[in-house]
Formats: sequence, C-alpha cells, structure tokens
Amino acid sequence: MSNTKVTGQTIISGMFWRFGEKITAQMVSFIVSVVLARMLTPHDYGIVGIVYIFIVIAEVFVTSGLGTALIQKKDATPQDFSTLFWCNLALSGVLYLLVFVCAPWIAAFYDIPLLTPVLRVCALRLPINAVNSIQNAFVSRHMDFKKFFFATLIGTVISAVVGIVMAYRGCGVWALVAQMLTNTLIDTVVIFLTIQWKPAFVFSFERAKPLVSYGWKILSTDLLGTIFNYLNAFIIGKKYSSADLAYYNQGNKIPELINNNVGSTLSAVLFPAMSINSDIGQIRQLRRKSLKMMEYIIFPLMLGLFCVARNMILVIYTEKWLLSVPFIRISCVAAIINVFGTTLIQEIKAIGRSDITLKMELIKKPLFLVIILIAMNFGTKAIAFTLVINSILAFCFNVYPVRKHIGFDFKMHFLDALPAFAMSLAMCAAVSVIGVMIKNCTVCLLCQVISGGLVYVGLSILTRNESYLYLKQIILNKVKR
Repeated sequence: MSNTKVTGQTIISGMFWRFGEKITAQMVSFIVSVVLARMLTPHDYGIVGIVYIFIVIAEVFVTSGLGTALIQKKDATPQDFSTLFWCNLALSGVLYLLVFVCAPWIAAFYDIPLLTPVLRVCALRLPINAVNSIQNAFVSRHMDFKKFFFATLIGTVISAVVGIVMAYRGCGVWALVAQMLTNTLIDTVVIFLTIQWKPAFVFSFERAKPLVSYGWKILSTDLLGTIFNYLNAFIIGKKYSSADLAYYNQGNKIPELINNNVGSTLSAVLFPAMSINSDIGQIRQLRRKSLKMMEYIIFPLMLGLFCVARNMILVIYTEKWLLSVPFIRISCVAAIINVFGTTLIQEIKAIGRSDITLKMELIKKPLFLVIILIAMNFGTKAIAFTLVINSILAFCFNVYPVRKHIGFDFKMHFLDALPAFAMSLAMCAAVSVIGVMIKNCTVCLLCQVISGGLVYVGLSILTRNESYLYLKQIILNKVKR
C-alpha cells in the first residue's frame, strides 16, 4: 500500500514528530494531572486506577495484533485495511458487552459499588479505539507521524478543559472519566478527518486469514504482557486499598510518562521502519542508532528524577502524595533497565517472527507470576520492586532470539551506552550536592533541574557526544524549515 523509502533521516524525522506529539500532549496532561491531583483525593484516583486495569486489558484485543499485522505486511491494500476495520469493530462490540455484564461482579470483588457505572462508561473507549488502531496503522505505514502530533494535541487540550471544569464543579471521579473518554474520541475524529483512507463496505476472509494468523500471536504476546504489567496494580487494589493503589500509580506515572514518550516513540517509528526494510544488516544498524539516541535521552531523565523525586512531589503534588516517592524511584530503575530491551522485541516482530515473541512470553510470565506472588506478602514496595526484576528477566530472555536470528553484540551495546550513563551519573552527583545544600524544597528543585540540565548538556558538548550532535542538527534543520 505504501512505497515509502526508509532512511535514517526518515526515522529521525518520524521520531521528531512522534516525540513532539507525545511530549506536547504529556506536558498538557501533566499540568492537568497536577491540577486534578490537588482537587481530587487519592481514593478518586484509586477507583479510576482499578477501572483502568480492566479497560486497558480489554483494549489490547482491539489495539494490538491486527493493526500490527497491517504495518508488518509488505503489500497491505485498502481492502486489507477495511477487512480488519470491520473485524476490529465487531470485536470491540463483543468486548463492551462483556465488560458491561461483568461490571457488577468486579465492583463486588473490590467492594466498591461505584465501580459498576464507572466501568461501563469507561468501556466506551473500546469501540473508539477499535477505529483508532486501524487509523494508526495507516499513518504508521506511510511514516506520516505529523498527523499524530496534531490529533493528539487537539484531543489532549480539549479533554484537559473538560476534566478541570468537571473537577472544579465537584464531579469527583467522573472528571477523570470524562477526560479519558474525550481525549480518545477527539483524537480519533481528528485523524479520521485528516487521513486519505476511509473504511469501505468490503470484507474478505481470504485477505483476513494471513493477517489474523500473524496478528493473533502479537495480540497474545501483548495481552500476556499487559496482564502482567497491571498485575501489581490488581493485587495492590485488592489486597491493600484504593489509596495505596493511587500512590503506586502516581509513583509510576512520571517515570512512565518519560519512558513512554521516548520508548514508545522509538517503537512506533522503528517497527514500521524495520518492517519496510528486509535487510538484516540494515535492521541492526537502525537498532543501534536508535538505541543510542534512546539511552542518551532516558538515562539522564530517569536518574535525575530519582534524585529529585521527594522535592518534586512536595512542590508539585503536595504532601498528601508523599507516599508515592519510593514508587517513583523504583520505577526509574526499572525504566533504565527497560531501555536495553525496547528495540529487541521490535526486531523480532519486524522480520515476521511473531511466534517467537509469543513463545518467549509463555516462558517469562509464569516465572514473573511466582515472583509477584512471593512479593505480595511483603508490602506494596516489594510488589513494586518486581518491576525491576521483570525488566532484567525480559532483557535476558529477549536477547537470545535476537542474537540467533539477527545478531546482538553485547559488548558493542555496552560501550554505546557507557557515555550517556557516565554523563548521567556526573549530573546526578551535582544534583545530589544541591539537594543537601538547599533546604527550601521549591528553590532546591528549581536549582536541581537547571544545574542538572546544564551539567549534562555541557558534558555532551565537551565530549562531542554523537547523539547530542545528531539531535542538534535535526532540530536546527527543523527550525530552518
């Protein structure tokens, strides 16, 4: 369907727009979350956190697998897109009915009656995302990530206004629900109006069969991953309290915000780029260049956040969220380890071996389940720390198939990561000294952020860091245009 030629410049340009989309949206969302966190209670956030577990798991069925199959297929046609569009829409209808029926049972399980209506309303995201996932596949195949930027920006701003107004009027948990639904709906409508493809009333079992054959393995892999990603939250919400879940989620939110902005941006651009390229050597080069860029950005952000976590919570979210600090730090460590495994799974998907990703998940997840079941008896922090263990296990298991089918030189990747990690440690040393010297939280946080940025950029200039120079050139080129 697309004859897009992929070059290093195409990938970095795609990353520029994808990252711009995410960082702009997340900056707005972050500001809104700060406002809402001050207006709402941890209990309100805990209720939405519980609902979100079930909605995200259900969404995997409509956002994963089929869309990925369309991106991976070398010669996807408009008929393929329309066929999988109707498959996805029908599947989302079945899933919504299932959630609607099960909502009272879930509410009884947690002993929170309000979960029933909240879950039923939030589940309206399923058919909306069923449409959105096929649209995203079309945009990704054409590497036209600029469209994501504007759709996400518009949806985020409008939903932010809706959420804040409703919270101000005392709507409580419904303010968070409305914000979530409005964001998804506006995003989908804007993309629908701006892309060339529109669903046609056609369906082909012959075209659907190979796509579903590839897609169900990706779906199964992502479903297992999502269930286990939210297993910690599920256990905390049931075994402890909705407030404990809110602290856990709040602690994960900012590291995930940073990690998703960089990691998911890389994955979203790298996977279609790798899929279009059939040369294994080219795939290895794309992996190495992209990974160095990701390390250069994520290492300082995560290590810096680890150092300033307490001051940041006190200044931005107030003292009532102080219990989320340990979870922020644990999540930062997990995110740093995750950097090394992010591109590995994309390479296996790109060469069409979705069966390998599924097999690896079936090996990893039972082991991770045992670890969680043990940790749940030692408190919420122990449960959170399983994220670090899972990141280590994921990397160890994912390296094997990549080394076998594509090639992976651990020493080379270690040396590639060393400059960014060393500069990040030097930055942390400076930030920590300031944290000891200045007692006022607001002034200290401001000084830590500024000094940390100056130290890292200064070291990048002094060492003529490759990723820094490349990013600088890309930004200058964009400004000149």
